[in-house]
Amino acid sequence: MVVSHNLDYEDRFLDSELKRLGVRATGVPGLCTLRLMRSQLDTYPYKARHLYRLMTGEWPAWNSNALSGARQRAHMLRMLIDQSPVPLSWTGPGPVPLPALPRNGVIAPHIVGLRRGQEGWLASLVASLPDMNPSPRPSPQGAAAYRSMLGHALADGKIVAEEARPLADLATAAGFTQSTIRQVHEQVMLEARARAEADGMVTSTELRELEKAAKNLGAGHAIQDLLHIAEKEKERKNGPLKGWRIVPLGESAAISAVAEHAVVQGATVGVNVTKTVRLVIAEGGSEDPKVQGALESGHRVLTPAQAWDVLKEASHRADRNLFEDGGSARIAGQVSAEQRQHQRTEDHRNWLTTWRPRELTEKEYHREFMAPHEQRDRAARGEIRADRGPHRITATLPAEAQKKSGGCAGVVLLFMATGATVAAAVSGLLPF
Repeated sequence: MVVSHNLDYEDRFLDSELKRLGVRATGVPGLCTLRLMRSQLDTYPYKARHLYRLMTGEWPAWNSNALSGARQRAHMLRMLIDQSPVPLSWTGPGPVPLPALPRNGVIAPHIVGLRRGQEGWLASLVASLPDMNPSPRPSPQGAAAYRSMLGHALADGKIVAEEARPLADLATAAGFTQSTIRQVHEQVMLEARARAEADGMVTSTELRELEKAAKNLGAGHAIQDLLHIAEKEKERKNGPLKGWRIVPLGESAAISAVAEHAVVQGATVGVNVTKTVRLVIAEGGSEDPKVQGALESGHRVLTPAQAWDVLKEASHRADRNLFEDGGSARIAGQVSAEQRQHQRTEDHRNWLTTWRPRELTEKEYHREFMAPHEQRDRAARGEIRADRGPHRITATLPAEAQKKSGGCAGVVLLFMATGATVAAAVSGLLPF
């Protein structure tokens, strides 16, 4: 199936390119999203970039390539189908199989609009590549060159713009797709992890390097277990009992349990009773000389049961914010959830308010969008006088303004080999 914003215009380009390749794709059904949007939405202008802004709240990248443009059209079509306020249905012909063409050549994806964004340069690079299944194998020489440049860029722990552009050029030369370049990134991470673990221990410096590289490469799963262990250790050291130093005197199960709990909460365990010790734990009636020395020096000496209560109360006080009351967290979460729901509702409502009360008929569509241009074309050929203006103004859109909506951006080629795939994509689409 072919989906395009102004299908009649784009069809001529497609026919020309396919003819050059010796491909005949006759009888393929098509959907014109320009005609669809005009028939369903009462807005202006109907250029693809303006409609994308209306429906998503974001402007597409000004220098986006054909691939990103195709993804934008597909996203708008999916939103129209999923969020339509009225039932939609597809009444056109069913999908047809396309000629089986070999896909074993090397591709050269055109990467544009490279930017750092929130996820980094490499995430933008990967998103600009085609998502093909199956993916052609990249050039071995090109992949090796990309890996070498990648290792150089990661040496200082960050990717900068001066490094991102050469990496994009090398990715193009290698013929990477999203899946093949992710495989390379994952392999780079696994090899770096193996070097860090070679001596049997991953130091904090090595873990920081791995974490920075994983963030750049989008391969955090390769070191997820290491990060989890490090996070748990960090939480333990910064627990509510951080700064507490305790000395357990005795080997009973109760004393050991209290000591283990204190360590998990961030306390440290000592052997000797010194000035920095805040709590000594011993069984009642213990005759250990250290217990007597602790009492004489003014240290707090408690039984395991008493120590449990003291440590729990200390943990509770440390976790409690000075300005919070019992319901503050609940109220804050409720308000935040309401705000998010309100924002989603507003975003959803903005473009749906342009939905027409009913779909334009063929006659209405022709009168509003086609007839003014036909009069203009006849005037240009001298068939009617150009000074008879102004053109007729319709109830919803001035004809003069319609002249500005002739351009259309991009084409989406959705070549679907199975009817099930197409049915899932346009299972409820309204006829245009």
